[in-house]
Amino acid sequence: MDTFWQNRHGSLQKVDSTLYQNRVEYSVITTEWYKITRSTGPYSFLRTRSLENSWIKGYYSDSLGGSLRIGLYALPRQPGKGWLLGGCCTYTGVVMEKIDFSENAAAWIEKTIRGFLDDSQENTLKDEKNNRAWADPLVGFSSGADPLYREFKEHIGSFYWTPVEAFTKAFPHIKVAPDELTIISWVLPQTEETKRVSRIETVYPSENWARARIYGEAVNVRLRQQVVETLTASGYKAVAPQLSSFWEEKRSERYGDASTWSERHAAYVAGLGTFGLSDGLITPRGKAIRCGSVVAEIEIPPSGRPYSESHEYCLFRTRGICGRCIPRCPVDAIDEVGHNKVKCRDHIFRVTAKHVRSHYGFEGYGCGLCQVAVPCESKIPKPSDLE
Repeated sequence: MDTFWQNRHGSLQKVDSTLYQNRVEYSVITTEWYKITRSTGPYSFLRTRSLENSWIKGYYSDSLGGSLRIGLYALPRQPGKGWLLGGCCTYTGVVMEKIDFSENAAAWIEKTIRGFLDDSQENTLKDEKNNRAWADPLVGFSSGADPLYREFKEHIGSFYWTPVEAFTKAFPHIKVAPDELTIISWVLPQTEETKRVSRIETVYPSENWARARIYGEAVNVRLRQQVVETLTASGYKAVAPQLSSFWEEKRSERYGDASTWSERHAAYVAGLGTFGLSDGLITPRGKAIRCGSVVAEIEIPPSGRPYSESHEYCLFRTRGICGRCIPRCPVDAIDEVGHNKVKCRDHIFRVTAKHVRSHYGFEGYGCGLCQVAVPCESKIPKPSDLE
């Protein structure tokens, strides 16, 4: 008799397929990967979408070694809820072995991010040459249970979200523990061409930089959405905090301008870089970057941090040398003490916005002068870079 393999509370059970022939509805209990270790006949699985649009089921396969995602649990018919399954859902003599998906999940997510940037026609500055907006990204992962997130909240302000709080804003009816969440972070480096034309600027942003700030960030928005959609389609609930309707700018008593979620801070926790004198994140691809992040209910091992201090990659903060970003600021918003956010913000939104409109012909703004023509522009700097 044909059999249907059911994953019930973490264990595989063989079920009479006749129970599933009348378009019965189901709901997901677990979502795990299994490898086909032995097959004595053909098998198939209906690729279907739940009525709640929360999971796409499995893959078609008919060869030994194929993989299949399962996790169904039979429930009484409940209109508007659960799964609608019908047709092509039998197995014949199939033996399956559970796969530890956690090690593969990181590669899967990284491939999704890189694939979007490499293959999408959206990764563009929308200029005459349709130049690429972002270069090859960096991707890292951190745990929702990392104590740094709680420290951020304590230092920045009570308004700052922990990963659980960011997740709960999107899914208020789901109770989740911090260690059940993974924060996916990425760094989008400016292209070599954008950095090149920006080095010669001294007051206003280059057109490329202004385009990257507006059209490049639109790419980043779409990338966040793509990561969330990919995870959701595979059964993992996810949210991009930066895109949440609850996200907002705030005022920190200690740091001034702040917000409920910082993607640079998430990238720091994920081991992607440390902060510089101007508050920018210095990464292995340098400081001329933008960041993105998604919080997901998926377990992926943290990337780990190859540093122990928040300013470890900044030569001025750690050795008292360099400071090349100080004279790069056209409004003296950077000094030996740090970054004056008020001066910086005023220049960007009041001064550069007019320049972008009148000289480049679109509504935008930007600056980024402190991120180029400095030793940390495209890498983690060394003292020898100052020679």
